[in-house]
Amino acid sequence: MTLTLNPKMALAAGLMALLTLVHVFMGGPEINAPVRASALDEVVRSVSTVAWHAVTVLLTVFALGLAWVSRHANRPMEIMMIAIQLGLAGLFLVVGIADLGSVWPMPQWIGFLLIPALMVWART
Repeated sequence: MTLTLNPKMALAAGLMALLTLVHVFMGGPEINAPVRASALDEVVRSVSTVAWHAVTVLLTVFALGLAWVSRHANRPMEIMMIAIQLGLAGLFLVVGIADLGSVWPMPQWIGFLLIPALMVWART
């Protein structure tokens, strides 16, 4: 069986992999490490660590899922990934505005809007 590569979806997979690496190697030292080293309650620090690594798992699964759908069209899987990313973008936008008065201190929303847009474009 010959599989056809959808280059736009493959690009989305690559961008998600890049976003994952940024999360791990830039966000880890900038966000997770200071929380771990803080005087916050031990349970709060531990829950934060679980949440941090859960996001790492989610981003990794998305990158792998996008790589898979770049060769095997799967509309339900794509819709699920798009919906979750749009939800994450919304969270970054709302919390950025509500807590920080700006969307720019947490620009992750850009990736979570750009990648789903690329996914939709890949299927047109």
